[in-house]
Amino acid sequence: MMIKNNNPNFSVVAPSSHFYDDDKWTFKEMGFSEEEIGSGNKSLNFDKIKADWLKDITKDFMLYKSKRVKPSRLCNMIMTLKKFYKHLDFIYSDALDLSRFLNPSNVDSFFDSVVDHKSASVHVYFSSLREFYAFLEMKGYISSANNFLPLDMKPKHELTVNPRPIPNKSVEQLKHACKMNDTFIKRFLNINLEVGARANEILLLKDESIHKSSLGWNLTRYESKSSRYITTPISDQCAEVILSQIELAKLARLEYQEANPNYKNCERYKDYSPYIFIHFYKNKFSKYCLRNVNYMSKKLIEEHDIRDENGDLLVFTSHMLRHTVASNLVESGVNQVFVQKYLGHKTPTMTNFYAQISEKKMRVELKFDEINQHELKDIYGNIYKNVEYDLDESLDGDLDKEWLRKNISAHILPNGICSLPIRQTCHHGNACLTCVSFRTGKQFKDTLIDQRERLIKIINIADEGSLRDQVLINTKTLEGLDKILEKIDE
Repeated sequence: MMIKNNNPNFSVVAPSSHFYDDDKWTFKEMGFSEEEIGSGNKSLNFDKIKADWLKDITKDFMLYKSKRVKPSRLCNMIMTLKKFYKHLDFIYSDALDLSRFLNPSNVDSFFDSVVDHKSASVHVYFSSLREFYAFLEMKGYISSANNFLPLDMKPKHELTVNPRPIPNKSVEQLKHACKMNDTFIKRFLNINLEVGARANEILLLKDESIHKSSLGWNLTRYESKSSRYITTPISDQCAEVILSQIELAKLARLEYQEANPNYKNCERYKDYSPYIFIHFYKNKFSKYCLRNVNYMSKKLIEEHDIRDENGDLLVFTSHMLRHTVASNLVESGVNQVFVQKYLGHKTPTMTNFYAQISEKKMRVELKFDEINQHELKDIYGNIYKNVEYDLDESLDGDLDKEWLRKNISAHILPNGICSLPIRQTCHHGNACLTCVSFRTGKQFKDTLIDQRERLIKIINIADEGSLRDQVLINTKTLEGLDKILEKIDE
């Protein structure tokens, strides 16, 4: 890229940071902890920005933002700026000078060039460039950031998430394959099949991450997405796996120290010694990374021939473990608030995505498609075309209530289904046959006839024993059953 700097006043006084003049800044030397850095990029690279004045202003901006945002956000910003500079280079192939760089029309043409990108990516571009121009305004290089990126230009972005839990049968195969706990990947999978954390949060566990209270074992992990520590309870079995990994890590460190007495004083050892998921790679002391997890998981799946619901070899990513745990919790009837706390979601919005996928899965498990092919009857003989049931529309607006309203499901019974939400209290004590929410159809006729015969026997026994309450309750049930059978035969 040919650069012409025709404005010497457009310059930055380099800060005292010892790494400022380098074209590669590691997050470690910028002062970020291993937890903050996570498993993504470990550095910022400026080598492809050829113009000194442009590189300096970019470095100044990144240094300023490094005191305010996480490394992952810095990576998004430098990625956006490089894309923007590449676009400018395409427009001004002869030379890019200051006046051209500060032309507001460049921003419009840039967003026109990325119109086919994913909405989430465009949203990142906008927010990054908006902050960049706000920085230029703060430094006095431009009069107003709004002249370049007015807020009403912000692209609309709807959060769309498609959780992909591992199929239940595949989970069972995976658990069976990991039964021995004799390798790193088996211990990792066993831990995260219970905890459901982001993979890097497990890889960042330390000796002190696990602790026991009067109620049982707890695990404290650093949640990189929200930059906070969260503590959740774990089972004794999970605690046992973590404790065994701690002992293995201690043993590995001890053995290596004995073989390499000077290695204990090097920076790499100091960086990774607190973590429990460590290994030696190319004669270096390292923490396992996501690439290790995904590669070893793939090998384990191939070795044990773990298949998905279509019979294909399971396609695995480490984040699927989180989706699996979340979906299983929702399907098991755990209150959404507890699921939210357990997973570390700041709001119910993300948890709601798992509730939606749970509803789809539950409809398959409850065979709703099969049931909906038949007309359903309640205890009064009223006919229903399907099992859908909704709550009052007045619940709209409250996120938790909205989730409940949109994600209710029905009980399935051996002789029909209940259209009440699974968590709603039932006030009928006799097997749902006296309840207006009960639905059944022709496919259950034989079962209903058998139940009627049992009911008559129970009523006769109760009558002989002068058990009036039992006679009344079961007679009422019998009346409802007779009405159902009468309508089924019509």
